[in-house]
Amino acid sequence: MSVSVVYPGFVGTDIATRRIGPDGHVLKSRQVENPDVMPVGECARQIISLSAARGRESVMTTRARVGQWLRLVSPAMVDGIAARAIERRR
Repeated sequence: MSVSVVYPGFVGTDIATRRIGPDGHVLKSRQVENPDVMPVGECARQIISLSAARGRESVMTTRARVGQWLRLVSPAMVDGIAARAIERRR
């Protein structure tokens, strides 16, 4: 048995475009605003490849790779950058 950790960045799934209420009904739906999100198929392909190779981790974007190194120096700064990036995409 092995465990793999995946850092995909933003992936173009329905979860990014819909808000679901506690009863399971869609509260709000909108289109993904950023055309640079990773397609679901590409994300799945990379995860399957990593799993088949029993790889330890996969950092799928350049931004995430830079973030990993910056996090060693200043974790709070990277957390702030990530929070702003998520907020901008809402």
